[in-house]
Amino acid sequence: MIRRKKLTMVVTGAAAALVFGAVAFASIPDGNGVIHTCYGKSGGSLRVIDATNTSCGSNELSLNFNQQGPAGAQGPVGPQGPKGDTGATGATGPSGPTGPKGETGATGATGAAGPVGPVGPKGDSGAQGPKGDTGPAGPSDAYFYRELSGTDISYSGAFDYTIVNYITVPAGKYVINAKANIGTNHAGPVLIDCGLIAYSYGNYVPYSASDSGTLILNKNVGMNAAPDYSMETLDLSATTQIQFRCGGADSFTEDSYMTAIKVANLTSA
Repeated sequence: MIRRKKLTMVVTGAAAALVFGAVAFASIPDGNGVIHTCYGKSGGSLRVIDATNTSCGSNELSLNFNQQGPAGAQGPVGPQGPKGDTGATGATGPSGPTGPKGETGATGATGAAGPVGPVGPKGDSGAQGPKGDTGPAGPSDAYFYRELSGTDISYSGAFDYTIVNYITVPAGKYVINAKANIGTNHAGPVLIDCGLIAYSYGNYVPYSASDSGTLILNKNVGMNAAPDYSMETLDLSATTQIQFRCGGADSFTEDSYMTAIKVANLTSA
């Protein structure tokens, strides 16, 4: 049976001062609050060491003491103290994460109409559209004049014409008709010729004298009067005077009549 040795540690007076003074500069206790000692197996001596620099000898036992005792039992709850003063307002904490999207609310009532905005700039011109269908022909314009008084169409020397009627028309396409009643005092056969001709500001209009009406009268056989007709189609680019002229030896006209009907198109069919 192994007999345990009783350890008695008494440190008093100058010895205590010597022991603790000798270790005043050592790391005792260590950083965890533990006091390291070495106990002599023979004689029971006890010495305090700095475990970071010194270790126990082969004839010593290492004994460690905790500088802080074990925690005691929790005591009873003390009475509630008085309410402390309100502390200062703390700094604003960081913003929290965005929450999930809420449900769509009900549609609100329609607001009042706002004022009319300013007129915007003029837009670019659009592309030209396709050509439309030809519309219906518009109403025609008609120009006419009736000359009731008689006109002498005789000539001396070579055959010549006398103006018996005329009308003035603006630019356009026209169908012209003219008629005059012819009489003669000539003894024997006589040739009577009537026709149309046009002038624009004093200049002859080409192809305006393409038609004429010719009569042969003979007073001796009772043929001393007859109507004479003439017709033209003209495409005029400016205001024009259209004349009806006749010529015949010892002859005259009575009741001449002219019409010029403006049309949309002149088509030779």
